[in-house]
Amino acid sequence: MATFGSTTLLEPGSPPVSGGVFSVNRTSPRDASIAIDGQWTIEIRAGGQSIVARGGSSRSYEESLHQSLVMAQRGLDLFSILGLADRVIAEAENEHIVWWIEPSGVALRIHDNHDFGFRVSGTATATDAAGNPMPPQPPPKYTWHESYRYFRLSQATDDLFDAYRNLFLALESILSTIEPVRKRASGKGWETEHDWLTRAIRTAASMVDLGRSVPAGIADPEGYLFKDLYEDNRTALFHAKTSRPVFLPHEDSSDRKSIISSLARLSTLYLDLVSSHLKIQRPGSSVALWVFENMAQVISGLAITDVSAVYA
Repeated sequence: MATFGSTTLLEPGSPPVSGGVFSVNRTSPRDASIAIDGQWTIEIRAGGQSIVARGGSSRSYEESLHQSLVMAQRGLDLFSILGLADRVIAEAENEHIVWWIEPSGVALRIHDNHDFGFRVSGTATATDAAGNPMPPQPPPKYTWHESYRYFRLSQATDDLFDAYRNLFLALESILSTIEPVRKRASGKGWETEHDWLTRAIRTAASMVDLGRSVPAGIADPEGYLFKDLYEDNRTALFHAKTSRPVFLPHEDSSDRKSIISSLARLSTLYLDLVSSHLKIQRPGSSVALWVFENMAQVISGLAITDVSAVYA
């Protein structure tokens, strides 16, 4: 059996699979294993600074590197939306272990990295209270959605504006899945951003309680969210034209307070839609706005995790 730390890479007696191991930017807070796209298993280990993706059928180094990296990224997206870990892959091109299937067996390559600690070892057997061997438990299966990528990046960054931009893109992604952009009635071109987002938020209101995403007492939560998320904050963050309102990165100003307050509303709406539409509930604790105001940055695991607060 080939292992990486305590994670199995190749199981003797089982059909051969391809896969890869990649470094992540920080150590994992816990063990986690999930199954995605049918045959792939993605794993991280508590205290480890790597992610393992295995289950492919690649027949070359290049194909396996590409395939396993794609699946590792999707696994990290799911770990983030599930509240398990908010991490990003670092130096993938320079540091990786990749294996693939050849006619004679499985070939493995360690690329430019001496810190992985790859080794071949024996195995341990888990037992129940009576000492009987326990069968291995298959990892839970999940379906990946593109919006999870933006969500994970919003969680992993330490820049407030980057967090907002990526979380807005996560919302845009899931809303366009729920309510796709339409062609104009004339058949030429697409409806405006204003028309689409207004309609998408209206559809969202039929799926989730928008009152959770706005200050108490707001009579028109749909209109409030459109103005707050799009007109007041998204627009100022996504352009740099001097003739229009712009939020300048790293500027100590009232702009940051606006983004901090809106970020809480944005995160609540997105996570409510994920729960309703994609059936994934991200666990977490409530975070008051003073955390954002005092830290003035996004902290992994706090900034966008089931936020509830009294909005300013």
